[in-house]
Amino acid sequence: MGESRTNAITMKSAFIHVTTKPSATVTFVKGGSTYSTKTANSSGIADLEVPFRDWGAFTINGSWSQSGISNAATGSGSVTISAATTYNVSVALKWYLIQSGNWTGFSHTYHGADHPDFRDEGDYIWLSNDVWSNPSLNGYTSGYFTNAISVDDWKTMVIDFQGRGESDHMGLVTDTSQNQASFTNSVRLVYQKGTGYTTRATQTLDITSATGTKYVALRVHANYSPGYSDWPGDLRVYNLYLQS
Repeated sequence: MGESRTNAITMKSAFIHVTTKPSATVTFVKGGSTYSTKTANSSGIADLEVPFRDWGAFTINGSWSQSGISNAATGSGSVTISAATTYNVSVALKWYLIQSGNWTGFSHTYHGADHPDFRDEGDYIWLSNDVWSNPSLNGYTSGYFTNAISVDDWKTMVIDFQGRGESDHMGLVTDTSQNQASFTNSVRLVYQKGTGYTTRATQTLDITSATGTKYVALRVHANYSPGYSDWPGDLRVYNLYLQS
Protein backbone atom coordinates (compact mmCIF):
# COMPACT_ATOMS: atom_id res chain seq x y z
CA MET A 1 0.00 0.00 0.00
CA GLY A 2 1.14 3.57 -0.71
CA GLU A 3 2.25 5.95 1.99
CA SER A 4 -0.37 8.15 3.54
CA ARG A 5 -0.04 11.92 3.26
CA THR A 6 0.61 12.10 7.03
CA ASN A 7 3.43 9.56 6.86
CA ALA A 8 4.95 11.42 3.91
CA ILE A 9 5.11 14.61 5.95
CA THR A 10 6.71 12.69 8.82
CA MET A 11 9.37 11.54 6.37
CA LYS A 12 10.22 15.17 5.51
CA SER A 13 8.05 15.84 2.52
CA ALA A 14 6.20 19.11 1.98
CA PHE A 15 3.19 19.77 -0.22
CA ILE A 16 2.35 22.69 -2.50
CA HIS A 17 -1.43 23.09 -2.74
CA VAL A 18 -2.32 25.31 -5.71
CA THR A 19 -5.73 26.87 -6.29
CA THR A 20 -6.35 28.21 -9.80
CA LYS A 21 -8.80 27.90 -12.71
CA PRO A 22 -10.16 24.38 -13.35
CA SER A 23 -8.25 22.50 -16.07
CA ALA A 24 -5.37 25.00 -16.03
CA THR A 25 -1.88 23.69 -16.67
CA VAL A 26 0.23 24.28 -13.56
CA THR A 27 4.00 24.30 -13.97
CA PHE A 28 6.28 24.16 -10.93
CA VAL A 29 9.66 25.78 -11.60
CA LYS A 30 12.73 25.49 -9.36
CA GLY A 31 16.11 27.00 -10.13
CA GLY A 32 14.95 28.09 -13.57
CA SER A 33 13.99 24.56 -14.64
CA THR A 34 10.63 22.81 -14.78
CA TYR A 35 10.31 20.59 -11.73
CA SER A 36 6.83 19.20 -12.43
CA THR A 37 3.68 19.90 -14.45
CA LYS A 38 0.13 19.18 -13.26
CA THR A 39 -3.40 19.80 -14.55
CA ALA A 40 -5.77 21.46 -12.09
CA ASN A 41 -8.83 19.32 -11.34
CA SER A 42 -12.47 20.35 -11.75
CA SER A 43 -12.20 22.34 -8.52
CA GLY A 44 -9.09 24.18 -9.72
CA ILE A 45 -6.71 22.27 -7.42
CA ALA A 46 -3.24 20.97 -8.24
CA ASP A 47 -1.08 19.36 -5.52
CA LEU A 48 2.63 18.60 -5.58
CA GLU A 49 4.66 16.60 -3.06
CA VAL A 50 8.19 17.93 -2.57
CA PRO A 51 10.73 15.70 -0.76
CA PHE A 52 13.18 17.22 1.70
CA ARG A 53 16.08 17.16 -0.75
CA ASP A 54 14.20 19.51 -3.11
CA TRP A 55 13.05 22.16 -0.65
CA GLY A 56 13.67 25.77 -1.62
CA ALA A 57 12.11 28.49 -3.78
CA PHE A 58 9.49 27.58 -6.38
CA THR A 59 7.69 29.63 -9.00
CA ILE A 60 4.26 28.32 -9.97
CA ASN A 61 2.99 29.28 -13.43
CA GLY A 62 -0.60 28.77 -14.54
CA SER A 63 -1.87 28.65 -18.12
CA TRP A 64 -5.29 27.97 -19.62
CA SER A 65 -6.48 28.21 -23.22
CA GLN A 66 -9.74 27.95 -25.13
CA SER A 67 -10.15 26.46 -28.58
CA GLY A 68 -10.47 29.13 -31.24
CA ILE A 69 -8.62 31.83 -29.27
CA SER A 70 -4.89 32.11 -29.84
CA ASN A 71 -3.86 33.79 -26.59
CA ALA A 72 -3.87 31.93 -23.27
CA ALA A 73 -4.86 33.06 -19.81
CA THR A 74 -1.77 33.15 -17.60
CA GLY A 75 -0.71 33.88 -14.04
CA SER A 76 1.94 33.01 -11.50
CA GLY A 77 2.72 32.65 -7.82
CA SER A 78 5.71 31.74 -5.68
CA VAL A 79 6.57 29.90 -2.49
CA THR A 80 9.68 28.96 -0.51
CA ILE A 81 9.54 25.55 1.16
CA SER A 82 11.42 25.19 4.43
CA ALA A 83 9.28 22.82 6.53
CA ALA A 84 7.35 19.57 6.25
CA THR A 85 3.93 21.14 5.91
CA THR A 86 1.40 22.17 3.26
CA TYR A 87 1.88 25.48 1.46
CA ASN A 88 -1.21 27.06 -0.06
CA VAL A 89 -0.65 29.11 -3.22
CA SER A 90 -3.30 30.95 -5.22
CA VAL A 91 -2.58 31.45 -8.93
CA ALA A 92 -5.11 33.87 -10.44
CA LEU A 93 -5.15 33.89 -14.24
CA LYS A 94 -5.58 36.95 -16.44
CA TRP A 95 -7.09 36.52 -19.91
CA TYR A 96 -6.45 39.58 -22.05
CA LEU A 97 -8.90 40.67 -24.75
CA ILE A 98 -6.91 43.90 -25.25
CA GLN A 99 -3.33 44.17 -23.99
CA SER A 100 -1.04 47.22 -24.13
CA GLY A 101 -3.36 48.84 -26.65
CA ASN A 102 -3.43 45.89 -29.02
CA TRP A 103 -5.91 43.18 -30.02
CA THR A 104 -5.07 39.74 -28.67
CA GLY A 105 -6.52 36.47 -29.97
CA PHE A 106 -10.24 37.30 -29.75
CA SER A 107 -12.40 37.96 -32.80
CA HIS A 108 -14.33 41.23 -32.66
CA THR A 109 -16.99 43.30 -34.42
CA TYR A 110 -19.07 46.43 -33.88
CA HIS A 111 -22.46 47.94 -34.69
CA GLY A 112 -23.51 51.58 -34.67
CA ALA A 113 -26.16 53.87 -36.09
CA ASP A 114 -23.98 56.78 -37.15
CA HIS A 115 -20.28 56.64 -38.11
CA PRO A 116 -18.99 53.87 -35.79
CA ASP A 117 -15.51 52.42 -35.47
CA PHE A 118 -13.68 49.87 -33.33
CA ARG A 119 -10.03 49.87 -34.33
CA ASP A 120 -6.40 49.77 -33.26
CA GLU A 121 -5.07 53.32 -32.87
CA GLY A 122 -1.55 52.23 -31.94
CA ASP A 123 -1.47 53.09 -28.22
CA TYR A 124 -5.05 52.00 -27.60
CA ILE A 125 -8.10 50.35 -29.11
CA TRP A 126 -10.66 53.00 -30.02
CA LEU A 127 -14.45 52.50 -29.90
CA SER A 128 -16.29 55.51 -31.26
CA ASN A 129 -19.74 56.61 -32.33
CA ASP A 130 -17.91 59.33 -34.29
CA VAL A 131 -20.65 61.92 -33.86
CA TRP A 132 -18.28 64.74 -34.83
CA SER A 133 -18.04 63.49 -38.42
CA ASN A 134 -21.64 64.71 -38.76
CA PRO A 135 -22.89 66.71 -35.75
CA SER A 136 -26.53 66.16 -36.65
CA LEU A 137 -26.22 62.46 -35.77
CA ASN A 138 -26.34 60.73 -32.41
CA GLY A 139 -26.87 57.27 -30.91
CA TYR A 140 -25.06 54.19 -29.68
CA THR A 141 -22.12 52.14 -30.89
CA SER A 142 -21.23 48.78 -29.34
CA GLY A 143 -18.03 46.80 -29.77
CA TYR A 144 -18.21 43.05 -29.26
CA PHE A 145 -15.72 40.22 -28.72
CA THR A 146 -17.45 37.42 -30.58
CA ASN A 147 -15.76 34.35 -29.09
CA ALA A 148 -18.25 32.81 -26.67
CA ILE A 149 -16.94 32.55 -23.09
CA SER A 150 -18.09 30.28 -20.30
CA VAL A 151 -17.99 32.85 -17.49
CA ASP A 152 -18.64 30.56 -14.50
CA ASP A 153 -14.98 30.38 -13.42
CA TRP A 154 -14.13 34.06 -13.96
CA LYS A 155 -14.51 36.49 -11.06
CA THR A 156 -13.83 39.95 -12.43
CA MET A 157 -13.48 41.92 -15.63
CA VAL A 158 -11.00 44.81 -15.60
CA ILE A 159 -10.58 47.71 -18.03
CA ASP A 160 -7.83 50.34 -18.24
CA PHE A 161 -9.30 53.23 -20.26
CA GLN A 162 -10.10 56.84 -21.03
CA GLY A 163 -13.53 57.91 -22.23
CA ARG A 164 -16.00 60.64 -23.05
CA GLY A 165 -19.77 60.52 -23.29
CA GLU A 166 -22.67 60.11 -20.92
CA SER A 167 -23.24 56.37 -21.17
CA ASP A 168 -20.02 54.45 -21.79
CA HIS A 169 -20.32 50.91 -20.38
CA MET A 170 -18.50 47.57 -20.18
CA GLY A 171 -20.15 44.24 -19.53
CA LEU A 172 -21.44 40.85 -20.64
CA VAL A 173 -24.10 40.18 -23.27
CA THR A 174 -25.81 37.26 -24.98
CA ASP A 175 -26.39 39.08 -28.31
CA THR A 176 -23.62 40.69 -30.41
CA SER A 177 -25.80 42.25 -33.11
CA GLN A 178 -27.21 45.40 -31.49
CA ASN A 179 -26.13 49.04 -31.76
CA GLN A 180 -27.13 49.47 -28.12
CA ALA A 181 -25.67 46.47 -26.32
CA SER A 182 -28.09 44.87 -23.87
CA PHE A 183 -26.04 43.83 -20.85
CA THR A 184 -26.68 41.02 -18.38
CA ASN A 185 -23.90 42.41 -16.16
CA SER A 186 -22.32 45.83 -16.63
CA VAL A 187 -20.57 48.83 -15.13
CA ARG A 188 -20.77 52.46 -16.24
CA LEU A 189 -17.34 53.79 -17.15
CA VAL A 190 -18.03 57.43 -18.00
CA TYR A 191 -20.66 60.06 -17.29
CA GLN A 192 -19.19 63.19 -18.80
CA LYS A 193 -21.08 65.57 -21.06
CA GLY A 194 -18.24 67.26 -22.87
CA THR A 195 -15.59 66.93 -25.54
CA GLY A 196 -12.59 66.06 -23.34
CA TYR A 197 -11.45 62.57 -22.37
CA THR A 198 -11.44 61.51 -18.74
CA THR A 199 -8.18 60.83 -16.94
CA ARG A 200 -6.87 57.34 -17.63
CA ALA A 201 -8.33 55.00 -15.01
CA THR A 202 -9.07 51.38 -14.13
CA GLN A 203 -12.57 50.03 -13.52
CA THR A 204 -13.53 46.55 -12.31
CA LEU A 205 -16.77 44.63 -12.86
CA ASP A 206 -17.62 41.80 -10.45
CA ILE A 207 -18.96 38.89 -12.53
CA THR A 208 -19.05 36.19 -9.85
CA SER A 209 -22.84 36.04 -10.21
CA ALA A 210 -22.68 35.56 -13.99
CA THR A 211 -23.25 32.06 -15.35
CA GLY A 212 -23.31 30.27 -18.66
CA THR A 213 -22.03 31.46 -22.02
CA LYS A 214 -21.60 35.19 -22.59
CA TYR A 215 -19.75 37.71 -24.78
CA VAL A 216 -17.72 40.71 -23.64
CA ALA A 217 -19.01 44.05 -24.92
CA LEU A 218 -18.26 47.78 -24.76
CA ARG A 219 -20.84 50.51 -25.46
CA VAL A 220 -20.60 54.25 -26.08
CA HIS A 221 -23.29 56.89 -26.57
CA ALA A 222 -23.08 60.21 -28.39
CA ASN A 223 -25.71 62.91 -28.10
CA TYR A 224 -26.79 65.84 -30.26
CA SER A 225 -29.56 68.16 -29.10
CA PRO A 226 -29.87 71.33 -31.23
CA GLY A 227 -29.86 74.43 -29.07
CA TYR A 228 -29.00 72.46 -25.94
CA SER A 229 -25.89 70.27 -25.87
CA ASP A 230 -23.88 67.73 -27.81
CA TRP A 231 -21.02 65.42 -26.97
CA PRO A 232 -19.23 62.47 -28.55
CA GLY A 233 -19.17 58.88 -27.35
CA ASP A 234 -15.68 57.34 -27.35
CA LEU A 235 -13.51 54.91 -25.42
CA ARG A 236 -9.75 54.49 -25.54
CA VAL A 237 -8.99 51.01 -24.17
CA TYR A 238 -5.42 50.22 -23.13
CA ASN A 239 -6.05 46.91 -21.37
CA LEU A 240 -9.11 44.70 -20.93
CA TYR A 241 -9.01 41.31 -19.25
CA LEU A 242 -10.90 38.65 -17.30
CA GLN A 243 -9.44 37.38 -14.03
CA SER A 244 -10.10 34.06 -12.32
